[in-house]
Amino acid sequence: MAARIASFAIAGCVVAPVVGNAQTLTDVASLSLTSSVSGGDSIGASSSDGAATGGSGARLASDLQAGFSFKPAKYGPLSWQLSAGSAVRRQSGIDRTIVLGHSVGASAGISIGRRTMLNVSESLQYLPSYSFLSAMTQVPGTAGELPSSAVDFSMAVRPATTSSTQIGLTTKFGARSSLAVTSQVEPTRFANPADPSLLRWSGMVRFTHQFTKYVGLRLGYGRQTGQYSRTAGRSRTALDDLDVGLDYNKALSLSLARKLNLTFASGSNITLNGQERRFNLTGQATLDRRIGRQGHLTLTYDRSAKLVLGFVDPVFADTITTAATGEPTRRVKLNATTAASLGAVGARTSQNQLRTYTATARADVALSQTVGVSVDGLFSTVRIGSGVERIDALPPASGRWTARLSLRWTLPLVQRRIREGERK
Repeated sequence: MAARIASFAIAGCVVAPVVGNAQTLTDVASLSLTSSVSGGDSIGASSSDGAATGGSGARLASDLQAGFSFKPAKYGPLSWQLSAGSAVRRQSGIDRTIVLGHSVGASAGISIGRRTMLNVSESLQYLPSYSFLSAMTQVPGTAGELPSSAVDFSMAVRPATTSSTQIGLTTKFGARSSLAVTSQVEPTRFANPADPSLLRWSGMVRFTHQFTKYVGLRLGYGRQTGQYSRTAGRSRTALDDLDVGLDYNKALSLSLARKLNLTFASGSNITLNGQERRFNLTGQATLDRRIGRQGHLTLTYDRSAKLVLGFVDPVFADTITTAATGEPTRRVKLNATTAASLGAVGARTSQNQLRTYTATARADVALSQTVGVSVDGLFSTVRIGSGVERIDALPPASGRWTARLSLRWTLPLVQRRIREGERK
């Protein structure tokens, strides 16, 4: 049983029209409060995780989350923002308040001339529970927001602190070519010294050129390194990504599929783990079907290698994701996703297999410009091979489902007027 953190951490901007003027009000600083009631059950969780994630057996919980966002007006070439979030829980059978997580972050963007952009972000978060599902299903994150894995995907109580620093530089050469350079440092330290804390660094240089409107060339090289530290000693792993291939993005020409769009890209990587080298093909393909003016049905296939916290070897996985989104009215938003990931941790053997399956569904209803309600549900199941080296508290098989009703309130603290079409 768990609470969905990512959905409520930081409220978005509330934009209200100003009658009789071509201007709107947008939030510079805002505070959001979310109260939710949830019920769920977990299977295969260790008894030590009951306090934070519910343990085995159905339980009820009430959560309270507060978020703060500050996004001032763009000053010349500089734009920046701050955000923070914190959440607590009261759970049936436990006579104390449980901390679900704290997070703070900042990001900034600087325009250097007309063709170059520099982006910098920094974040720090504390989570008392552990999960790797968000990394497997590629859940996007934002500096200062608590990730959905904080509780909904949690598998065991393993307090950890993570900081992340990311720098990216993008420059354009004419109308068809661009060069991007990115670098990220992300150390994560578990409170338990026996668990494999991870110092992760990644860097990428990528050149792209569009031959036509739909076909482009991609040339890039990236490197990821991970250093695992624990009482048993240290180990180091490196992934070298050769990002060479063609990008294709074109609507299909079938007479019944004018709203169907296909994109795909390919690449490869070389893994260095100790003295062992391994070559892997990577790539991604997406099929998107537009429904009406706002809805989409999407099918994505992803083949990749990555360094995942909690494991001491790289994870190689094939992931298939389906997503459906829609807005029946201006006040109602619907979305649902499913993901199945089949792979291995380290060597591709039956003992090192890793299988994950997740499904989520959510409905948001805006009652006013500052008040909204949401209903969401989540299901996940995990299978880990007996030969996978991982944190001790992670069970070989586990599952979880959660259902939740939430009320969200956004309080604008500072607002400013913007003209129609002005960048926020």
